Amino acid sequence: TMEEFEWHSSIPWTDVWSEIRSPTSPCLVIGCGNSALPRQLHDAGERNMHVTCLDYSQPCVDKLKQIHNDRLETMSFICGDATRLTETLHGKKYGVYVPKHYATIVDKGLVDALMCGEGWNTDVERLMKSVPGVLDDGGIYILISYKLSTSTKEFLSTLGESLGLLWSFDIPNKSNDRVSFSVAQQNPTR
Repeated sequence: TMEEFEWHSSIPWTDVWSEIRSPTSPCLVIGCGNSALPRQLHDAGERNMHVTCLDYSQPCVDKLKQIHNDRLETMSFICGDATRLTETLHGKKYGVYVPKHYATIVDKGLVDALMCGEGWNTDVERLMKSVPGVLDDGGIYILISYKLSTSTKEFLSTLGESLGLLWSFDIPNKSNDRVSFSVAQQNPTR
């Protein structure tokens, strides 16, 4: 059996839940891996929130489907590329419900994984550029990552401004000395 594993386990799932503005609006968890977070958010929403789990690993996605068999009505599991969200989520038929837009996107460790590669800024830029295609106006992107450097925050801020994503980094009482809890809002003034 597959054990659940939490990146940034010092951040409780309730901190993520407290940022979600509507417990009945769809939520997308990108780079979900074998985290318990999607299930925790889904169950906290009393199964009224549709949660889409996206990961690049087909065996991981298959195992999640098996584990969450009793939640398949309101949880979908998609294998695909988070740096191409629109194409990944809407470019093919999965035989399951996939919302057109999401009120919340949760990234718990995906940006960290992308930043490990050479040319990381290209991958992170592709990811961020794909966000407006699936995030509702007023929707939020929750980023839980290793502590962000000043230059990475500047990179995300500048990129975000061009895309209509307004960042708030290192949210007090949610971040700690090792982990940044940051939130971007899509077109917050509309």
